[in-house]
Amino acid sequence: MTSIQANADQLFEWIARRRDRLRKWGLALAFLVFASGLAWSLQSIPDLGARVRLAPLLLLLVIGAPIGTLLNSVEMYAISRIAGGPMTWRTSFELTVYTSAANMLPMPGGALAKLAAMKVHGVGYGRGSAMILLSSAVWGGLAFLYSGGALFWLGQERIASVFATLGLALLALGGFGFAHFAKPRLVAVVALMRIISFPLEAFRYMLALTAVGASVGFLQASIFVIASFISSAVVFAPSGLGVGESAAALLSSLIGIGAALGFIAATLGRVVRLFGLSLIVGALLLINGRKGARGHPLAAGA
Repeated sequence: MTSIQANADQLFEWIARRRDRLRKWGLALAFLVFASGLAWSLQSIPDLGARVRLAPLLLLLVIGAPIGTLLNSVEMYAISRIAGGPMTWRTSFELTVYTSAANMLPMPGGALAKLAAMKVHGVGYGRGSAMILLSSAVWGGLAFLYSGGALFWLGQERIASVFATLGLALLALGGFGFAHFAKPRLVAVVALMRIISFPLEAFRYMLALTAVGASVGFLQASIFVIASFISSAVVFAPSGLGVGESAAALLSSLIGIGAALGFIAATLGRVVRLFGLSLIVGALLLINGRKGARGHPLAAGA
């Protein structure tokens, strides 16, 4: 553990020294992939404006960001306790909101912010990095199994078996790592939050695809849950820009819809989610601002 922590500290310092340069290159590459895919998708769907449906987008806004944020904040609370630096529920929630809305570093910005927050609560970079990597392994393992199960029911047995193999490998990695911390109930909470989030993620993709005129069912949309994991796992792309959309485009062919529709739907999902998160961030800033004003001497007439 000592060597892991030392290596994590060195990696963190290396990234910090080169943060601006890495951010520029990462953002440039991610934007190039995203812009190219978006331009191709728009060209492939000339009647997109006539296809868009407002009702699914509004429903996506209402349920997407709030419920997903709550589930992620519970996971954040659990891994902070596993690491030995427990946060309050409020800190876990606010950290989840802010890191999700401002994920703009060349490695997942949310991960860096979570590392810094856990450091404040007495968790070293090595232990904190282990928590994030292991929770990501559990996320990926469960996501591949969930998508693989959907593909199996859709008759895509070969790809389903590949997904299941990847899922089991990632779960084995996460389970082996978490076993060293001897807190199985909290690990179960982390896994449970991901399991609960998958139907929500599938429903989000179904709404986004429906909003652009695609006709898909819940089972078909379930295969897209791995797109979010892949998006976060590719560290060079800020907020997985272009990566999640490209993954969705590739997965679309498995359910018989155009790749361009998949790319556009994922893009709409990203925009709506960021808009929803911005509303939550604004509400938090307003609440915290009012609390700060009440505690200020001028507010009391001093």
